[in-house]
Amino acid sequence: MKKILILLLALTLQQTFAQEQTLLSSSTEYSNGGFGAPVIKYTSINDQSSLIVGGRGGWIINHSLIIGGGVYGLASQVTVDVIEGDNILKDADELRLMYGGFEVEYIFTPSKVIHVSLYTLLGMGGISYRSDFYEDNDNYHMGDQTRFFVAEPAVNLEVNVTTFFHLALGASYRFTSGAEYQSISNSNISGFNGMLTFKFGKF
Repeated sequence: MKKILILLLALTLQQTFAQEQTLLSSSTEYSNGGFGAPVIKYTSINDQSSLIVGGRGGWIINHSLIIGGGVYGLASQVTVDVIEGDNILKDADELRLMYGGFEVEYIFTPSKVIHVSLYTLLGMGGISYRSDFYEDNDNYHMGDQTRFFVAEPAVNLEVNVTTFFHLALGASYRFTSGAEYQSISNSNISGFNGMLTFKFGKF
C-alpha cells in the first residue's frame, strides 16, 4: 500500500511539473497560416461614386495577427478637368489611380463565428490621366504621373463562413499626402470606403 501511494505521488508531481508554464517558456505552441483575398471598395473619387478593386494577402500568426500587403486600383470611370495654360477643360479626361503597401491587421476572438478586426495600410500610390498613356511602335508607355503617400485604417466585421473562407464587411478612411496633379489634389482622392473582402486560406 505504501509503495502504491508513493507511486501515485510521483505520478502526480510529474504531471504537475509537466504542465507548468513559465514566462520564458519555449514550449508554447503557435499557429501559423496564410490567406489571399480579393477586395472591393465603394468610395468617392473627385466627388464621383467609384469602385476600387484589388487584392491582399498575408501571414497569419496565432489566428490573430496578420502581416502582409495589398494592391488596389480605380475600376470606375472618373472624369477630371484638364488644365491647358490658363484654360480649364471640364471633364475632358479620365483619372487613373493605383495604390498599395504594407498591411497589418489584428483579429479579436478569431474562433467566434462573427468577430471584429482592426486593420491599417501604409504605402504609396500614383495618379495620372488616361491621356498620359501613349503608344510608340506598338508599345504603350506611361507619361507624367504623381506619387503620393497613403494611410488607410479600417475596422472589419468578419464571418467565419467555412474553415477556409471568411467574409469581411468593413469601413475605412483613405488619407493621402502629395497627390497634386493637374486639377486633382489630396482632397479629391481621400475619403471613406465601404469594403467587402473575400478571404481564402488557412486561418
